[in-house]
Amino acid sequence: MNTEIRNHVEQLFEITPTKSDVSELKEELINNLESRYNDLVASGMSEAAAYKATIDSIGDIKELVGYSDEEKETLENDVKNDAVFKTICTALYFFAGIVFLGIGITSENLPNSDMITAIGFVVALIIAMVPTCMIVYRHTLKAKNHTVANGFKEWNDDNKSGDTVVEEFTEWNVKNKRESAILSAVQTLLWLVVVTVYLAISFFTMKWHITWLIFLIGVIIDCCIVLGFETSKRSRCPNGSFGYNKAQKAIKGNISAIIWVLAVIVYFLVSFSTMAWYITWMVFIIAACVQSISNLILTLSSK
Repeated sequence: MNTEIRNHVEQLFEITPTKSDVSELKEELINNLESRYNDLVASGMSEAAAYKATIDSIGDIKELVGYSDEEKETLENDVKNDAVFKTICTALYFFAGIVFLGIGITSENLPNSDMITAIGFVVALIIAMVPTCMIVYRHTLKAKNHTVANGFKEWNDDNKSGDTVVEEFTEWNVKNKRESAILSAVQTLLWLVVVTVYLAISFFTMKWHITWLIFLIGVIIDCCIVLGFETSKRSRCPNGSFGYNKAQKAIKGNISAIIWVLAVIVYFLVSFSTMAWYITWMVFIIAACVQSISNLILTLSSK
């Protein structure tokens, strides 16, 4: 019956507006319906009755992916505002770099040039904090207003039954996008800090040949942050429900990224300190084994 469920959903989505994220929404919906059908059959319901109950639980697809003219106009305005906002932020970042370079160049022949350069770096950092705070604020504001911007009603409305799959999925999708906006803001702050630390340490130590490892450490921290968000999402999604499979896939991907970045860091540190390049490549074989074990544990834990 899973094929019949997929075909039915495909037919429903044929009458909906074409959007870039429709395919992802459709697959999430199909996964949820298939899990619901399997649960009904496992509970003792006949295949035909389970199929009918599953199809009847879908609800109005247009509520999920359809936009009214007013909503389309709102989205178009949001796109234009985002373009202006990103242009301003980019200009401020460039201005911060120009200030830093300008102070550094003009202070070369002055007494205490190193101190003046350090002051220029701090001034540039303060300027760069302005667009960063603007980005965080905008992401947070968009996350809070996402439900209104997309024309959704409050889910605690007494007249809202919330018992159809579409309504359940719509609520999940709103929460998911809100969390994604918050995650994006956190990542923006993280990489500003990483770049700042990299430049500060590099200029004060002049160890440019090794300070690039700071970016690898930044990747690990970034993956850990995403891992925390996805683990939180998965804990709120029972196996087979909306978002569970997507969160599980993201968790596996980020754990694998952490393992391989750590492998690269260990490889270079051990190789340069021992100069035993002929044997240190074994680090990557060990990393592959660790990745396989972690994937196996995650797979077994999801059963």
